[in-house]
Amino acid sequence: MGRDEWRSTIGIRKIEVRGAKVLLNGRPIFLFGANRHSDHPRFGLIEPREVVEEDMGLMMEANMRLARIGHHAQAVRSLIMPIAHGFLLVEEAANWQLSETDMQDPEICRLWEQQMREMLERDWNHPA
Repeated sequence: MGRDEWRSTIGIRKIEVRGAKVLLNGRPIFLFGANRHSDHPRFGLIEPREVVEEDMGLMMEANMRLARIGHHAQAVRSLIMPIAHGFLLVEEAANWQLSETDMQDPEICRLWEQQMREMLERDWNHPA
């Protein structure tokens, strides 16, 4: 008889703000980073691991440890790589290029809230 098995990489982080300092696991950090969007000229939104690793390597060489990663929920595999390197990610629901009128539209607000809720439910325990 077979058995069910599930494997996952986990990390535990505690983020605090004390005065003007941001602490990660009790240590002060300087948040220096950049935008990193999945818009590769050849692969588009479906980037292979090597592309993500190369970009993360370049960011680390520039002493970055923070990335804003797009205007939509990211593929789960894109969130795994940063864990091993101590990266913090800013992920967001689709709210790019909305006008003030768009942002007051009840249906657009409802859809954004739904996307945000789904993203938070999926990634709530993700350390990156």
